[in-house]
Amino acid sequence: MSTVGKNILYNFGGQATLAVVSLVAVRFIFQALGADVLGVIFFTVTLNGVLCAALEMGVCATTVREIAAHRHDDPRYVHDLIRTASLFYWCAYLALAIAVYLLAPTLVSRWIHLGAMTPALAVHMIRVLGVAALTALMRSLYASLFRGLQRMELNNGIDVAAIVLQQLGVVAILHFGGGVAAVVDWYAAVFVLWTAVYAIAAAAIFSPRTLLPGFSARVIRRNLSFTLNMAAISAISVAHIEADGAIVSKLLPIAALGYYSVAARMVRRANVITAAVAQAAYPALSLTIRQDRRAAFEQYRKLHDLICFGAIPVFAGFVYACVPVATLLFNREVAASLLLPVTLLAIGHYMNGALNMPYIFSLAAGKPEIANRQNVFALFVSLPIAIALVRFYGLTGAGLSWIVYHVFAYAYGLPRICRECLEIKTTAWLRHLGRIAILALATYGVAWMALPYAEGVSPRNLMLAYAVASAAYLAGAYAIAGSSTRRMIGDFVFVPRERQSRAA
Repeated sequence: MSTVGKNILYNFGGQATLAVVSLVAVRFIFQALGADVLGVIFFTVTLNGVLCAALEMGVCATTVREIAAHRHDDPRYVHDLIRTASLFYWCAYLALAIAVYLLAPTLVSRWIHLGAMTPALAVHMIRVLGVAALTALMRSLYASLFRGLQRMELNNGIDVAAIVLQQLGVVAILHFGGGVAAVVDWYAAVFVLWTAVYAIAAAAIFSPRTLLPGFSARVIRRNLSFTLNMAAISAISVAHIEADGAIVSKLLPIAALGYYSVAARMVRRANVITAAVAQAAYPALSLTIRQDRRAAFEQYRKLHDLICFGAIPVFAGFVYACVPVATLLFNREVAASLLLPVTLLAIGHYMNGALNMPYIFSLAAGKPEIANRQNVFALFVSLPIAIALVRFYGLTGAGLSWIVYHVFAYAYGLPRICRECLEIKTTAWLRHLGRIAILALATYGVAWMALPYAEGVSPRNLMLAYAVASAAYLAGAYAIAGSSTRRMIGDFVFVPRERQSRAA
């Protein structure tokens, strides 16, 4: 099996495990501590996600690309690159940690809408969780080092272990009568430990000295253009990726944010195939496109098919599982209110997943300005629409906002990537995706519509309908897939052995 294939399996296994394990503590927190506590926890996590993504500034994409391409031919440059990135991230962490601590009272009084929770407790939670969770900024840097080396078993293994520890600890604390303070302290402690393990693993590979903050003018000059474009993508993408949660936190009660955040993260975790393939493909394409552009195109096409065909059953599975899982976590009324938002989120995230490989290929080809301009223009198109949708339609509008953004992306960014990077017609790309979408509607859609005519929409009937639809979908997918895609699925070998030897 190729390195890319192994990394896809590592990423898929890690993301799939996280999707399940991350829900363990939700039910216990909701039942023992209430919806407000759950909402504040997810508000803080969302806030940290916004800050970390905004301050990532394209550095991680640069480190993955440069380490993958130059780890053998210029190790001194890679050493300087890591030290310079470390300096930037440590400074960013300190600045953000101070800002979160000082601004917590303002966020509680002027942004979120509390129910029964006291403002003082909410401020304490945001300060403790916020400062600790911001260590994700450093984890993102260390993870990019592993991805650049195509050693993705490391970050996935650490992530799974940390989430399991965090979730089981919360369950144990609540089981033995612990309160909000104990849960918050435990979350914070695991965040710090999680980052420490990442640092130890990175130091073992690159040496502790390499991780010390430093500065290299050569690194800055060599990567300034690419990194500035990626920085703009990172900063503006925050407005799109986290917009739904941020708008919900402002316009709706904090409890609604808790419900929506759980659902949105569940669907986002459903993007396991997309994330697994994209993370594995980026360093490989960054190397291959410099050596053999035709081989890079072939690799892109196979991986794109894997995402477009393989993600459908995953997203459909989360829609079918929404009501039973949400009923188990919350109650039947909340579950019913989440079904349509989850369905819309699943469609939006699938649209996002289908764009993932074209986007990754454009980065590997050194064309980040396409995504950058797309995100800038979308600020003036999709973001105002998202605010209106949440205001008038609540959580359903939040889910719909994801589709609105990606309709714009398909209209603006996709044609440029097809023309300037992939050298194919946009209509051909859309026709290929349209065939898969029609197959999905003819299988999963028909099975869903047949449910009311069965004995009832019970978990057993949902599982049966999903199984039948999946069998029909997989048969249809195999029939319409190309011969090379069938071979890829059969042996999971993406790069011929002789080409791998030359690349190594």
